[in-house]
Amino acid sequence: MKKNLIKPLALSLATVLWFSSCEKDPVAPAVTVNSGVIVANEGQFQKNQAALSYIDINGNKITNDVYALANQEEMGDILQSLYLMGDTLFAVINNSQKIIALNARTFAKIG
Repeated sequence: MKKNLIKPLALSLATVLWFSSCEKDPVAPAVTVNSGVIVANEGQFQKNQAALSYIDINGNKITNDVYALANQEEMGDILQSLYLMGDTLFAVINNSQKIIALNARTFAKIG
């Protein structure tokens, strides 16, 4: 009877160890804020198209949808306003009824 239990237990243990050892690779920032302008794009009503764009004044470059690039998800429906407090950028998403806290330099979601 002990022989019958050893293989399934060993396989179960190996499976648990295999999946618990996996970690997500850190995502490199899509853009880093130096000196520029953050643009709030409201998006079309009920289309989940709210977005942030970043205009780098020094490099004369525009990067669209920096939130999605940094977080691999869409912001939501109707970006109403932005508020900057220290290094944290708060985005009020009206129709999705949420407030997203972001790192103001990398646009990575904090909470």
